[in-house]
Amino acid sequence: MDHVAIRRLALSLAAVSFGLLSAVMLVYSACFSETGYLPQTVQTVAQDPAPQSLPLQVDGTALIVKNLAVYDGPFFEDGSGREVLGVVALVVQNSSAKMLRFSCIELEINREQYVFECMFLPPYSTVLIPEKTAKSYVNGSITACAGTAVEAGDAPSSYVQITASGMGSLCITNPQWQAVSGLSLYHKTYLADASMYIGGVAFRTVLPTMQPGEQVTVTPQNFAADYSQILAVEQGNE
Repeated sequence: MDHVAIRRLALSLAAVSFGLLSAVMLVYSACFSETGYLPQTVQTVAQDPAPQSLPLQVDGTALIVKNLAVYDGPFFEDGSGREVLGVVALVVQNSSAKMLRFSCIELEINREQYVFECMFLPPYSTVLIPEKTAKSYVNGSITACAGTAVEAGDAPSSYVQITASGMGSLCITNPQWQAVSGLSLYHKTYLADASMYIGGVAFRTVLPTMQPGEQVTVTPQNFAADYSQILAVEQGNE
């Protein structure tokens, strides 16, 4: 996907975020092995009058459901990366000043249950989340909504130092005076022009044990320097 196509996609998603789209906005097909989680088509959904209209605050959380959407593109929520068409998706905002490590929203539309899960949603950011099991959208109204959100802990920021080394690779340095092990790096696809993350999943890369001052180069799965953002380095998580 070239930069013009990426920008068209970003503008389409920005319109989805602010509820401006009324028809399908097509973009060029992406080379997903290089650019990660990029949708081909996004379309907002016009709702019938409903007991719960959008935007919708999820009770007991900082999550705001801003829009319903229909999603075409690669599907990584189950780890497969398979192509899907017509999957229901949510545009969700974290309205808090805290990183949300995990969040889950359950919607009921026409008595059908839809589940949307997200890992690592930064403060005040927005994400497009396809339904967890790739359920297709069926026109209707939201009749129930519930959710949970777990804030991320204050993990030390000095585990490792990370710099880009080109071609989708990262140079990882251990700045400490002791070996570090059991670290995992998490990243998500992010379109800056749309100010939006794509996908609930966060891609994980397990880092090798590193001796004091050691440098290693890793190539995370579905990582692209222009469209990926590292959100966390954690220790001891499976």
